[in-house]
Amino acid sequence: MATHKMYSKIVDDANDIIGLVAYALYKQHKIEFFNKVRIENGGEEPSEEAIKAFIQSSSTDSQIKKYRAEAEGILSDVVINVTREQINQAEREMLDSYQAKIREAVKAETPGKGLTITLNVVGTALFSVLITLVFIIGNFSERGSKYFADKVASEMMNDTKQSMPTDSVPPSVSEKQ
Repeated sequence: MATHKMYSKIVDDANDIIGLVAYALYKQHKIEFFNKVRIENGGEEPSEEAIKAFIQSSSTDSQIKKYRAEAEGILSDVVINVTREQINQAEREMLDSYQAKIREAVKAETPGKGLTITLNVVGTALFSVLITLVFIIGNFSERGSKYFADKVASEMMNDTKQSMPTDSVPPSVSEKQ
């Protein structure tokens, strides 16, 4: 009869999960009490007075609140752990899917597509090296730079002189006017 009273004090209704876990905690506490009394009494069961004292101390409002608070903590930890595991699983699945999509994109749907990507990367790297070498050689070869600049300037001067119009008035004619 006392157990039924405790159940109704701790559990509000059949859907009260916190209350059901709190009741399980109460039962665990009761078993620990009985085992402790048996050990202390040389294997004898607790007396009626000891059982009544346990039930009275366990059924106070503050003790019932403690059972429920502990049950809330346990259920909260379970929800957090399950949620964390679901998030980790979703992250793993998303990463696997992302990696598979990358592999599909790189794989050749037509022959040589993967090779083309590789050759483009290698070509870009070689072009960068070539440009760097030209720049280094040009900067360290002052004589070469001066010669190249002089040659370009001289060619431009020759091109300019050759492209000058020849139908201009000779200087002697313009001076006479």
